[in-house]
Amino acid sequence: MAEQNTSVRRHKGAIKRIKQSAKRHARNHYFISSIKTEEKKFLKAIDEKKTKEEIAKLYKGLVSLYDSVADKGIIHRNKAARKVSELTKIFNSSQKEPVK
Repeated sequence: MAEQNTSVRRHKGAIKRIKQSAKRHARNHYFISSIKTEEKKFLKAIDEKKTKEEIAKLYKGLVSLYDSVADKGIIHRNKAARKVSELTKIFNSSQKEPVK
Protein backbone atom coordinates (compact mmCIF):
# COMPACT_ATOMS: atom_id res chain seq x y z
CA MET A 1 0.00 0.00 0.00
CA ALA A 2 1.03 3.60 -0.49
CA GLU A 3 2.58 5.51 2.36
CA GLN A 4 0.26 8.05 3.90
CA ASN A 5 1.45 11.52 4.76
CA THR A 6 0.20 12.01 8.32
CA SER A 7 1.23 15.67 8.49
CA VAL A 8 -1.62 16.63 6.15
CA ARG A 9 -5.05 16.61 7.74
CA ARG A 10 -7.59 14.52 5.91
CA HIS A 11 -11.11 13.45 6.53
CA LYS A 12 -11.63 9.90 7.70
CA GLY A 13 -13.60 9.17 4.53
CA ALA A 14 -10.77 10.41 2.33
CA ILE A 15 -8.25 8.21 4.14
CA LYS A 16 -10.57 5.23 3.72
CA ARG A 17 -10.94 5.96 -0.01
CA ILE A 18 -7.15 6.11 -0.42
CA LYS A 19 -6.82 2.69 1.23
CA GLN A 20 -9.62 1.23 -0.89
CA SER A 21 -8.14 2.66 -4.05
CA ALA A 22 -4.71 1.19 -3.31
CA LYS A 23 -6.23 -2.22 -2.57
CA ARG A 24 -8.28 -2.20 -5.78
CA HIS A 25 -5.29 -1.06 -7.82
CA ALA A 26 -3.20 -3.95 -6.49
CA ARG A 27 -5.97 -6.46 -7.22
CA ASN A 28 -6.59 -5.13 -10.73
CA HIS A 29 -2.86 -5.08 -11.50
CA TYR A 30 -2.54 -8.71 -10.39
CA PHE A 31 -5.34 -9.90 -12.68
CA ILE A 32 -4.22 -7.84 -15.70
CA SER A 33 -0.69 -9.17 -15.26
CA SER A 34 -2.00 -12.74 -14.98
CA ILE A 35 -3.93 -12.36 -18.23
CA LYS A 36 -0.87 -11.07 -20.08
CA THR A 37 1.30 -13.90 -18.76
CA GLU A 38 -1.20 -16.62 -19.68
CA GLU A 39 -1.72 -15.14 -23.14
CA LYS A 40 2.04 -15.15 -23.76
CA LYS A 41 2.24 -18.80 -22.64
CA PHE A 42 -0.62 -19.71 -24.99
CA LEU A 43 0.89 -17.96 -28.02
CA LYS A 44 4.34 -19.37 -27.27
CA ALA A 45 2.92 -22.90 -27.10
CA ILE A 46 1.40 -22.44 -30.55
CA ASP A 47 4.64 -21.04 -31.98
CA GLU A 48 6.62 -23.95 -30.54
CA LYS A 49 4.12 -26.45 -32.01
CA LYS A 50 3.24 -28.06 -28.68
CA THR A 51 0.72 -30.92 -28.57
CA LYS A 52 -2.95 -30.20 -29.17
CA GLU A 53 -3.79 -31.23 -25.61
CA GLU A 54 -1.33 -28.75 -24.08
CA ILE A 55 -2.60 -25.94 -26.28
CA ALA A 56 -6.23 -26.81 -25.47
CA LYS A 57 -5.49 -26.77 -21.74
CA LEU A 58 -3.86 -23.33 -21.98
CA TYR A 59 -6.73 -22.06 -24.14
CA LYS A 60 -9.40 -23.19 -21.66
CA GLY A 61 -7.55 -21.60 -18.76
CA LEU A 62 -7.13 -18.34 -20.63
CA VAL A 63 -10.78 -18.13 -21.66
CA SER A 64 -11.83 -18.87 -18.09
CA LEU A 65 -9.50 -16.17 -16.79
CA TYR A 66 -10.91 -13.59 -19.24
CA ASP A 67 -14.47 -14.47 -18.22
CA SER A 68 -13.77 -14.23 -14.50
CA VAL A 69 -11.92 -10.92 -14.85
CA ALA A 70 -14.78 -9.50 -16.89
CA ASP A 71 -17.28 -10.69 -14.26
CA LYS A 72 -15.29 -8.89 -11.57
CA GLY A 73 -15.46 -5.69 -13.64
CA ILE A 74 -11.69 -5.39 -14.00
CA ILE A 75 -11.96 -5.30 -17.79
CA HIS A 76 -15.04 -4.52 -19.87
CA ARG A 77 -17.10 -7.53 -20.90
CA ASN A 78 -16.93 -6.52 -24.58
CA LYS A 79 -13.13 -6.42 -24.42
CA ALA A 80 -13.12 -9.89 -22.87
CA ALA A 81 -15.46 -11.18 -25.59
CA ARG A 82 -13.30 -9.63 -28.31
CA LYS A 83 -10.09 -11.14 -26.92
CA VAL A 84 -11.71 -14.57 -26.48
CA SER A 85 -12.92 -14.39 -30.09
CA GLU A 86 -9.41 -13.55 -31.33
CA LEU A 87 -7.89 -16.35 -29.26
CA THR A 88 -10.52 -18.80 -30.51
CA LYS A 89 -9.57 -18.06 -34.11
CA ILE A 90 -5.91 -18.64 -33.30
CA PHE A 91 -6.73 -21.81 -31.36
CA ASN A 92 -8.91 -23.26 -34.13
CA SER A 93 -6.31 -22.58 -36.79
CA SER A 94 -3.66 -24.32 -34.65
CA GLN A 95 -5.84 -27.41 -34.23
CA LYS A 96 -6.29 -28.05 -37.97
CA GLU A 97 -4.32 -30.88 -39.45
CA PRO A 98 -2.24 -30.02 -42.51
CA VAL A 99 -3.78 -31.43 -45.70
CA LYS A 100 -1.58 -33.99 -47.49
